[in-house]
Amino acid sequence: MREGLGARAQRSSRRWLAAILVLFCFPLFVNLGQPDLDNDEAIYSFAVNRMAATGDWLVPRMIATADGPFLEKPPLKFWLVALPIRAGWLPADEFGLRFWDAVFGAASFVYVFRIGSWLLSPACGFVAVLLLFAHAPLLFSHGLRANTMDSAVVLAYCGGVYHYLRWTSPFGAAHLKGAVRLKADTTSSYVVSGVSPDVVSGFSRTLHVLAVALFFVLGFMTKFVAALFLPVILALTALVVPEHRSAVARGWRVWALAGAVAAVLIAPWFLFAWNRFGTSFWHTILGVHVYQRFTSSLDPGHLHPWHYYLGEMYSFSETGALLLTAAGLVLVGGWAAWRHAPSAIVLVIWALLPLAAISVVTSKIYHYAFPFLPPLALMGGYAAAIAPAVGWAPFDRALERAYAGFVGFARFFKQHVVQALLATAIAVCFVLAAGSLLFGRVQLTIGAIDLASAGVLRPGLAAVAFGLLMMPARRFRRQLLLLLVGSFLPLQNYRDSLALVGAGVHPRRSVSSCIRAVQAAAGSPAGLRVDDPVETISHSVLYYFEPIRPWRHGPDAGDIPALVREPLASHQRAAPLGEGMAVTLPPAYAACGSSSDGR
Repeated sequence: MREGLGARAQRSSRRWLAAILVLFCFPLFVNLGQPDLDNDEAIYSFAVNRMAATGDWLVPRMIATADGPFLEKPPLKFWLVALPIRAGWLPADEFGLRFWDAVFGAASFVYVFRIGSWLLSPACGFVAVLLLFAHAPLLFSHGLRANTMDSAVVLAYCGGVYHYLRWTSPFGAAHLKGAVRLKADTTSSYVVSGVSPDVVSGFSRTLHVLAVALFFVLGFMTKFVAALFLPVILALTALVVPEHRSAVARGWRVWALAGAVAAVLIAPWFLFAWNRFGTSFWHTILGVHVYQRFTSSLDPGHLHPWHYYLGEMYSFSETGALLLTAAGLVLVGGWAAWRHAPSAIVLVIWALLPLAAISVVTSKIYHYAFPFLPPLALMGGYAAAIAPAVGWAPFDRALERAYAGFVGFARFFKQHVVQALLATAIAVCFVLAAGSLLFGRVQLTIGAIDLASAGVLRPGLAAVAFGLLMMPARRFRRQLLLLLVGSFLPLQNYRDSLALVGAGVHPRRSVSSCIRAVQAAAGSPAGLRVDDPVETISHSVLYYFEPIRPWRHGPDAGDIPALVREPLASHQRAAPLGEGMAVTLPPAYAACGSSSDGR
């Protein structure tokens, strides 16, 4: 019987994982190469292109600096992107440049799912990934579908925390006799999910420790000090949890070995850069882009109040998702404080400590918070999954007491006509919810009554209320509880994220390609007229139009396209590029105007 339950649970977990791959991981790759590269993407993509073209792997190059060195960040991400492009395994275009970011994002989703399954159940992990995918900035603004550094850093945290949790598993060979005892930690997850605990051998524990070190290397060699919170989170957890503290004391040699491996992998490039560029290297990577960035500002637009990150999370999240996350924070935080549950402690520290720290510094950009969104999503997943698993009994008892206390109302609501009206009202709620998922905001007119919905929360809650008034038999009440929980899921934002995946415009790439094609085929004068200083042109525009050479300055003779500022004179024919820029098109380039929509 026990083995059968374990086999069914494993098959169920695989089905959950398959759903993760289809619903959340695969869409990361859809239309990946369609949108134009944005400003930071253009910086990193230029460095990748130069690296792939020249084979100079040690010194990334900076756009708009006459091929000067790019010393703001270590080069691991550039190596990962440039190597398959140079080898011909990936195309040298937007898809090839962004491919690894989608891979890292998909791997992050899988790790979040595994952590959620470890924390409570596969449903917890699934809802956590749904919350992340439905949070549009994480995908589309410097996120998991962009050639930036953030997808690798998110993966570093998710992978590092997961392997740390696996290392702390109490189910090693030396602990099998005590495995039947329920503890206020990961063992409780098997009670809820029915998943048989994995046996973690001593060798496997060593591999998990090395995996933590390698994920730290990935984050540190990609975005430098942005990865430093990972060892701080794990060290603080080990300090707070007595069992972990004892385990570290027993296995300190393995952790020392992992630290040495990380140091060996990290140190060589830093020593090379220090030797090559001297103190200017440390001034750039540490003095300017760490100390100055976080004590004053490199960009006045990055100065925000302390609650900036909370405000951004609120503005980009559905109400239901916010309520789930808040409930999960209370539940997981309470579980950590009351039962001293190590897994809960890890999540609380992972979420709150870094967010508090980056909220204190002056410069704030929302993607700085991306590595710390997964624990908040896991808390929301915990709240959504624990309600039907553990809350069913109190929910049923509360209904029994309520129905018993209102016998007179029960007779009224049990009438066939009233039951039919309530069923009709539930059907209307489902129509509104389904319509909002398919078409966005919908409005339904019934006589003089106008019903509108832009999501599933309000119609879902209304359907639950009508269902409760129907006083269903006990065997149907669990469905009401599931419907109540489902009403809080960010299904509308998930739909919006899918719509954004399918939408991608590329006016800069299209116009630039058209201009180069005209100049190559028709024997037109080559080049581009540019009078603005290079440093005032956005990196994205510069990336696409820098290859059109030579750049000419001075009076416009009208024979070649010109990169100009908007607004334009009424007589000028031009293709808008965004960022306040446009390119004028002489008659020979008229066809390029139709390319400016980038579709």
